[in-house]
Amino acid sequence: MQNKSLSFTTIKGFPVRLDRSGKTVKVLLQEGDIQHKFVLVDVVSVGGDEYVLVVDTGSKIRISRENAEKAKALLILPGKSFGIGKWIAIGAGVLFGLYLIGSLSGSKDKPATGGTESSSKQADSSSSQVAASSASSIATNWRYQTETDTMSGKTSHSAAVDSENTVNFSFPYNGAQHGELTLRKHPRYGNDVILSITKGQFLCNSYDGCSVLVKFDDKPPVKFTAAEAADHSTELLFIRNYKRFSESLQSAKRVVIEAPVYQEGSPEFEFDVSQFDAKQMAGS
Repeated sequence: MQNKSLSFTTIKGFPVRLDRSGKTVKVLLQEGDIQHKFVLVDVVSVGGDEYVLVVDTGSKIRISRENAEKAKALLILPGKSFGIGKWIAIGAGVLFGLYLIGSLSGSKDKPATGGTESSSKQADSSSSQVAASSASSIATNWRYQTETDTMSGKTSHSAAVDSENTVNFSFPYNGAQHGELTLRKHPRYGNDVILSITKGQFLCNSYDGCSVLVKFDDKPPVKFTAAEAADHSTELLFIRNYKRFSESLQSAKRVVIEAPVYQEGSPEFEFDVSQFDAKQMAGS
């Protein structure tokens, strides 16, 4: 594995895994005990038995056609497919087309893997909601989503907004990215405030938890306790005390959250929350 100039060009047969989260496809490389995470931005066919994966750092990763074929259902980004149809029998073309339409029409949501006001067992199972029927609408800078929980038949509501600023971490998480703030009300898992990033590692001990500083407008910063996701995902942080947080947010125009990130100190994520619509969040 070549680290110079972040160019990975000789990894044929190297362990590569593709992981879809919402509309983001992540490329995960396992180098010994170290796992590198990147965001897939393009796939280039080089003929023969190899494909080249282009990730967000500008790096190029060669993957064998055999491995790419195994992951063909994930080699899709919004609005673009990468010539993998030839691997699929003509008789399966219709089924693949239906899968593609379903993949590209989904909203930008992350499967919930933890909860702050519910048991860890419930939080672990929340990722199953990917299959739930959903309808979303966009109002200003907030994204509102309504889903039907397939197990209970009841409705969950969420609202998400991206940070105005971007952060850029060191390798292998380099590349500008926004933070995302999500408020969620779920019939089985309770209410959650979720801070998430695309790549990187929030520091939050699974036993003692952690804390974040939150500033609403010009008021003094307030400390909130937080917890990691139940599946130990490092890109999600669950901020406790939903009632206190949401009530303060509804009367604020701007929210700044300072959270600890591995080897990056405590970066700040700034959100414009002035257009939050509590009624739309409640589905009314």
